[in-house]
Amino acid sequence: VLFRSPNAAPFIAKYSEENQEKLTVTNDATLTYRLLGESEDRTAEGTASIQAGEVTQPAGIKIEKYMRGDGAARPYAKEAYADDPIQGPATFTITHQAAGSAATLYVKPGDTYEKLDGNTVTINPNGSGSANGTDGSLTVYLDPGTYVVKETGWPDNSEKITGGSQNANDKTCTVAAGEVKTASFYNKERL
Repeated sequence: VLFRSPNAAPFIAKYSEENQEKLTVTNDATLTYRLLGESEDRTAEGTASIQAGEVTQPAGIKIEKYMRGDGAARPYAKEAYADDPIQGPATFTITHQAAGSAATLYVKPGDTYEKLDGNTVTINPNGSGSANGTDGSLTVYLDPGTYVVKETGWPDNSEKITGGSQNANDKTCTVAAGEVKTASFYNKERL
């Protein structure tokens, strides 16, 4: 016998919620019946338990920062730019495309998602903090949707590239749950 409660809502935790443990659902059942030709009722009892619940998956945007000098573009990372004249943060804001409102951003430093203050992140080889990437990239997590990533500040002694396919123009990213899209930004050295 399968019984489903018509009023039961599924237990779904959002990826950003602190408690993402599954619930233990226990069902105790007592069945009273009488066999054909008998005058006494019989009773059968049973208990069943299951783990119920699921956790939604976030969408992600990986922001990459590159610098173009005399040769090929290279990641704006600590290994390449620790003691370089090009210094300081590359700053990015992320907004919802339709409303233009600030996106709610999370990072995942371990097993859980940490909410960031505001919708601005940085890539800075010599920077620190959870809203900063030091290896030339930073992945942020957010609700599925369409977002605009905009470079709003760039490192000293560099300037945005606005033409060609490798540029620092605004990037529009449509991301689904469980999906990570990449938004790459290119600057050129100005030395």
